[in-house]
Amino acid sequence: MCGADELIAEQHSDAGLADCWQRAKLSKGDFMISSGVPYHEDKVKRLPVSQLCAPQSKRVHSLKLTHNSASDCHPRVCEIL
Repeated sequence: MCGADELIAEQHSDAGLADCWQRAKLSKGDFMISSGVPYHEDKVKRLPVSQLCAPQSKRVHSLKLTHNSASDCHPRVCEIL
């Protein structure tokens, strides 16, 4: 777990998110900044969603949280987690 300030600091220092930050600042590629953090706007089953641009250090944990049960799982993904 981490607080918002820690997450924002990790997002800024993660070189893998540099392109997300740049696109969000320019409002390109469906990226945006909300509450100080970058998100990617997309659609899932035709419904709008905002996907957090997670720093590398939080990605595995995030995947485990969102795929923590058989009913929430993409079968092949959960087998490797």
